Formats: sequence, structure tokens, C-alpha cells
Amino acid sequence: MSLELAIANVLEKAAHYIDAVEGEKQAAVQVERDKLTAAIREKVSAVTGEEVTEEVARKLAQADPEILSTIEKLATNTDVEKLGEPSTRRSGSTANLSVAEQVKLAEDRLINFAIS
Repeated sequence: MSLELAIANVLEKAAHYIDAVEGEKQAAVQVERDKLTAAIREKVSAVTGEEVTEEVARKLAQADPEILSTIEKLATNTDVEKLGEPSTRRSGSTANLSVAEQVKLAEDRLINFAIS
């Protein structure tokens, strides 16, 4: 029975050690998350002019780190990203034609295509 008691003591000590290590890891993660959440709350408040409610703060505290980083980027980035722009260059046989002439040419091509 002393062998079983010794094994039980070792397992209990291992469990306490693992709990302590995991607790420290979780505490470190929570501290980082709290810092990020506080920074996001300040930035969102500065952008919107309104204070972040406690309900939103709790949701931020429980959110995934990826979501928090996305929200932080949105709150700090005030530049609008270009999604594209219209082409200003004309090429081909219609390069020297006006817009009205190009429209007329396109209509003529469509009519010829429909007739043939």
C-alpha cells in the first residue's frame, strides 16, 4: 500500500505543478489581452467619440486574438485603401476616338453581330 500511496503523492504533486504552470501561462495571456483590450477601447473611443460600454469590453476580452488585432487595425488605420481605379489609357483601334464615337462604334459592331 505504501507504493500506491507514493504513486498517488507523485501524481498529486505533478498535477499541482501543471496547474501552477498553466495558471501562470493563462495569467500572462490574460495580461496581454487586457492591455490590448484597453488599447482598443481607447482607440475606438477616440475614433467614435463615445465610450465603449462594459458589455462591449467584456466581449472584447473574450474575443480571439485575431479578431482583436483586426479591430485594432481598423481603429488605428484611418487611411482608406484603394481597391482599384478606372483605366485612363486607351489602346487599340479606338485610342483616338471620343467616347461618343466609341459608343457608336460599339453599337454598330453589336448590330452587325446580331444581323450576321
